[in-house]
Amino acid sequence: MAASLMPFLSVRAHFVWHKDPVKSERTEISDNRELSLKLNLIYGATSSISLAAEYPLSGQWSADLSFSYNPWEHSDGLRWKHWLVQPEARYWTKDMMKGHFVGAHLIGGVYNLNKIHLPFRAKPATASSNFEGWGAGAGVVYGYRWNFTERWGMEGSLGLGYIFSRYDRYYSTQCGEKQASGNYNYFGPTKLALNLIYRFGKGKSAKAMRPSYYSTSSLMKRDTLTVRDTVTVRDTVVIRDTVTVHRAPVCRNLSRTETIRFAVGSSSADFDSAGIAALSATIDSLMSFTNIRIEHIIIKGYCSIEGSLALNERLSRDRAMTLSRMIAERHPLLECRIVSEGYGEDWGGLLKLVNDNGMEYRSDISQIVKETSIRNGREARLMRLRGGAPYRDMKKKFFPALRRAECIIIYSVTETE
Repeated sequence: MAASLMPFLSVRAHFVWHKDPVKSERTEISDNRELSLKLNLIYGATSSISLAAEYPLSGQWSADLSFSYNPWEHSDGLRWKHWLVQPEARYWTKDMMKGHFVGAHLIGGVYNLNKIHLPFRAKPATASSNFEGWGAGAGVVYGYRWNFTERWGMEGSLGLGYIFSRYDRYYSTQCGEKQASGNYNYFGPTKLALNLIYRFGKGKSAKAMRPSYYSTSSLMKRDTLTVRDTVTVRDTVVIRDTVTVHRAPVCRNLSRTETIRFAVGSSSADFDSAGIAALSATIDSLMSFTNIRIEHIIIKGYCSIEGSLALNERLSRDRAMTLSRMIAERHPLLECRIVSEGYGEDWGGLLKLVNDNGMEYRSDISQIVKETSIRNGREARLMRLRGGAPYRDMKKKFFPALRRAECIIIYSVTETE
């Protein structure tokens, strides 16, 4: 029987390699988690210890918890002893932990007041009586936050709401007798804060990055080996086996550099709108890949050599800062990864342009730059060289290319070998 089937039996093996296309679904960078610790300067001016902590939640929401404590008794029996807790939920209208926010808070605490006048009719006059009690309530809040640097910031907020208070009133003397008890309903300001902020969060120093320069032509490739063994008995397929082999992922560090030009004496990037559009498109493209993560953005500002040294150093810093702010506004999640610095007059870049273009008198120009320092009249010597003709030629051809800011984007790519 088996021998009679042999003429109809054939075995074929197919080996097919498949490459999965790179998926370009954009993912949101989720490492913007940070803890903000705050010191309320207004409450501090009243000798109270007032601290707060804030942590971002999902979406545009964050949670804030503030605590105020005053254990002191001042001269003549004046005191504002209390402890106060205010948990708060905040909604950020545009950027998380930056700009405008609104929210709602609860409030609760205990107090011991004597010879003190509180504004907004928060309590009856305490000149002749001592008040001890507790209060609880709720309110709404509006505020604004400024982030000066990666770590430091400032925040102002004002809350309005309702507080119910239960108190005991005593004579305003030491060990005074109890006069009465009562309730008090308060409507008005429930929070006033001017907070100095220090931000904790994950971050890497740009100097710690050592990018290797490779081509990005292949991103996130997966090779699939398919083995199909087919046994045909009278044209009937009875077996089909598929084996898929997955490669272990490999992470590499890469970088890309974009250059933004500036007008003479200006730190406004509007002069190079095409360069700004190209830079934004590069960042958007990198962020669109699920296997790419932007680690750092290093911005270097430069100036051409004409003008005073101090002015050019400040101008180069302003150009780097302008580009830094523009990227942070368009890509808020990358703000904490941006490092900017001004490098002043770009003499190295000028010499490279002179030599690469085979300029006449380039040996004389190089000698002046090497022998004379900037502060000892290097530019003046160049202006006197050959009656000033080489200097005027450089100013026309090369100086515009020196007025720039370089944006170095350092990113990691996860791919299979």
